[in-house]
Amino acid sequence: MQGNNANSPDMSDHQSVMHRFSAAAGAYDALASVQEQVAATLAARWKRLPAPRHILEIGCGTGKLTRRLSEQYPHAHIHAIDISARMIRTALAACGSLPRISWETTDLLELPTTARFDLVASASSLHWVAPFPAAIRQIAAVLVPGGYLSASIMIEGTLKELHEARRAAAPAKPPRTSLPSREIAEMALDGSGFDISDLTEEAHEKHYPTAQALLEAIHRQGLTGGGISSAGTPLTRGELETLKGYYSDTFTNPAGGVSASYRVLYITAEKRA
Repeated sequence: MQGNNANSPDMSDHQSVMHRFSAAAGAYDALASVQEQVAATLAARWKRLPAPRHILEIGCGTGKLTRRLSEQYPHAHIHAIDISARMIRTALAACGSLPRISWETTDLLELPTTARFDLVASASSLHWVAPFPAAIRQIAAVLVPGGYLSASIMIEGTLKELHEARRAAAPAKPPRTSLPSREIAEMALDGSGFDISDLTEEAHEKHYPTAQALLEAIHRQGLTGGGISSAGTPLTRGELETLKGYYSDTFTNPAGGVSASYRVLYITAEKRA
C-alpha cells in the first residue's frame, strides 16, 4: 500500500480505518487467511521471551491473537484494545469465557502512559497507526524497562501488484500515505529506546480467482480505509475497470486467477533499562 508520505497523520483517516474495520467484523476471520498465518508465526516466537504478568494487545480485532496470548500465558492479565467497538464486541463473544482479559475501545495513541506492561503484542495492526514512529514511542512509554514488544506489521511491498495497477489506471490519484518500510521500523525502534532482538521479513502470496474477487476481499476485510488505501478522491468507474484489466493481464497466476503479495515484518525488541 504505497503512497506519498508515511508520516502524515490525518484524523479523517483514523475515522475511515475505524469504520472500515467495524463493517468488516463479521466477515474478517473468514477472509483473513494471511493474517491468521502471521498470528500463528508471531505466537511461536513468544517461546523466546520471559513470561509476562501484564500484557497489552494492540488491535485485538476478532480476538484470534488474544486467545493465543491467553493460552501461552494463562496467569497473565491481558488488556486488549481496538479502535473498533464492533471488533471488540466480536472478540468478547469469542473469548468471553477466558479469564484475566479486559477490553477497551480506544486508539493506541490515546492510551494513558501511566499504564505499565511487561509485553506489548500486536499482529497485523500497528502499520495502521499514523505516524508509525509515534506508535513505537507510545509503546515504549507504556512498557516497563526490560519489557518486550512482539509484533508483526505489513510493510512496503504488500499488495504491490494492486498499487502498480492503480498507478497505471489513475496516476494522478496515489494513496496519501504508505506502509512503513523495514528501515523506518528499525529507526523508530532504535530512536524510542529499544534494543532489537529480531527483525525478520516474510513473504506471502495469495491467489484470487479474479481481480474483482481480490478487490471485494480486501474491501470486506476493512483494508480499504485510511490514507494507505485512499487518495481522497475515489477512482471513477472507468479507472476501476482499467485497474482490473491491467491487474488481470499483468499478474495472472500460472494455476489460474491472479496473485497478490504480502510482506510481513516480525519485530522482537526489548525496552532498554
